[in-house]
Amino acid sequence: MSIRSGKTAQLIEGLFVSVVLGSVLLCKLEKVPFFPDESQWIATSFYFEALFSRDPSLSEWSKLGQSFMGRPYTAWAENYWTLTQPPIARYIIAMGGLGGGYRVGDLNAPWQFDLDEDENIVFGTMPSPGLLWWSRLPMTLLAVASGLFLFLFVRDSAGRAPPARSVDVGGGAGTPSRAARQHPESLQAQIAELHV
Repeated sequence: MSIRSGKTAQLIEGLFVSVVLGSVLLCKLEKVPFFPDESQWIATSFYFEALFSRDPSLSEWSKLGQSFMGRPYTAWAENYWTLTQPPIARYIIAMGGLGGGYRVGDLNAPWQFDLDEDENIVFGTMPSPGLLWWSRLPMTLLAVASGLFLFLFVRDSAGRAPPARSVDVGGGAGTPSRAARQHPESLQAQIAELHV
């Protein structure tokens, strides 16, 4: 096999793995049951837009609460969201929402775990189905990329599987070759090699 055909085969393998992973993970993304933590991640994704916007009202966005530890709430001040929640995932979720056309005003409020689901829905903490799908999309694409990188790492570390060997059946369909008739264990060895 030439270097060029080897690279082509590697590219085809990578594309195949990506398509399979993407199909499995993306085909029913909207059917994945909602988990309340998603509400909080989506609600706090406004930080991405606030980071790059010159609109001062974004830093005073009120859906996250009015106070933190007795102090008035401002987005960039010390608060629960800035001290305990990593920002990169929120930024990635925000890119998905922005890609779907959702802006800060379309975001839900964070889930209130002391309330039941019906009360949370009344308070606007449940994201819309479209916002939920677009927010999940970039994380799912990252999962596909991670699966592809894992495949490439294993393939490059362990090496490629050898090509399948054909069994010499000699004189026609179902007729063992002369070597297999003389040494029946050789046919068994050939069959065993096919399963490895």
